[in-house]
Amino acid sequence: TVTLRDGEKDIVLVGNASGADEFFVKTSEGPQIFLVKNFDIERLARRPIQFRNKLLCRLSDADVDEMAVTNGVDSYRLIKDGTAWRATFPRGLRVDPEKVAAFSSIFRDWRAPRIAEDPPAELGGAPMVVITGRGRKGSCTVAALALSKRDDAYFAKAPPSQEIFLLPRWMIDRVAVPLKQIRRP
Repeated sequence: TVTLRDGEKDIVLVGNASGADEFFVKTSEGPQIFLVKNFDIERLARRPIQFRNKLLCRLSDADVDEMAVTNGVDSYRLIKDGTAWRATFPRGLRVDPEKVAAFSSIFRDWRAPRIAEDPPAELGGAPMVVITGRGRKGSCTVAALALSKRDDAYFAKAPPSQEIFLLPRWMIDRVAVPLKQIRRP
């Protein structure tokens, strides 16, 4: 049910699934039945917690001067040197500027797709991966705490928010790469 500003209510009735990816749907007033894709129904049928703010970071690519990834032996720190990036950690790492040029874009209006509704209690340990960006207009840190057993996603935190988010693995894995992938040949 959606209530409009003038008080009018529109009601949509969602029926059974018609197959793998569609549902039967109709309005409360009309007799016509529509087939609606599953992803559209999922967008409407969210639990209230999913309407909370899911913003992780808001740093423009141009404002990011430094970024770091803490990921065990594949940890690194980059600083912007003019228009190119260079590594300050680990010592002696020479990065291929073309391979790391897009990394700073991760911080631009980075949002989580979902909030974890029942995160495991054992998430209090050391994070698996920590991604940090710093710049003239602020800083941002996202900590991937653990992998979800049900989803191909990380449980993650992004202070100052107290929420535990579910981030698809690709969101973290696109910058938490093995050093050999960013090393200059």
